[in-house]
Amino acid sequence: MVVQSSSTGINSRAVATISLPVFQGKMPMSRRSAELLSVTNWLGSCDPLIAHVREGLSVEKVKTEAITKCLSDHLFEQPESYFAESRQGFLENGFGLISFLLPETIKKLLTDEIRWLNSTRSVRRDLRFKETSGTARSMRNVSAADIQSHDGWIATLYRSEAFLAALSRVAGEPVLECPYLPERYIITHLERSGDTHGWHWDDYAFGVIFIADCPPVEAGGFVQCVSGTSWDKDNPEVFRAIVDNPIRSDELRPGDRRAPHGRDGGCPN
Repeated sequence: MVVQSSSTGINSRAVATISLPVFQGKMPMSRRSAELLSVTNWLGSCDPLIAHVREGLSVEKVKTEAITKCLSDHLFEQPESYFAESRQGFLENGFGLISFLLPETIKKLLTDEIRWLNSTRSVRRDLRFKETSGTARSMRNVSAADIQSHDGWIATLYRSEAFLAALSRVAGEPVLECPYLPERYIITHLERSGDTHGWHWDDYAFGVIFIADCPPVEAGGFVQCVSGTSWDKDNPEVFRAIVDNPIRSDELRPGDRRAPHGRDGGCPN
């Protein structure tokens, strides 16, 4: 599947700035307790055990356990029909809507973190890639290295065994962590009229897209894909793939989460 997303309106994907604390390392008990309690407050109804707040327990472990509990409780309540419908769309179109996998609590954590990282760590990119017939990438993005060093909720969810297991149920086969750090995750922000994450394939079999902010469809709030294609990096012929196959267009909404096939197509990260 070959995919693109574009912006047709001025500042059509501009995002608000929400500052989040950076959790890292160990600290004196009083300050640690305050930050661990903030994790509890953010997760709200997930109600992680207050026993987590004790000296010597890393914030990373608290976040991991809190995400696991919140996600596991949520997934237990989702009917099998949701998984079946998503799996069918994924197998037939190479692109499945999986928004039901995450509760609103976790979606908000991810959205707030994406906005903060975008406002503080993003870099403007205007590139073309010969491996995809010279298609453009015009956007701001936050690299995997910056997301990893922040070590927030994005990285925590990515490592979550419960999340990987849920994705595997949709895919119908095991979904694993990407072995190459620079490709594990990236934040992209189409901020100007004409910005695009142009037609491309990805290197790996599966990808997950989380939509933090998105304009209406007439201002670029949609993604296009062509299923059933293959990528020859030496002779990509991306435009031949577009001409020879039907193009599918899907509207995007904030909080959407989609799972596209990557290798036999591609996905906007």
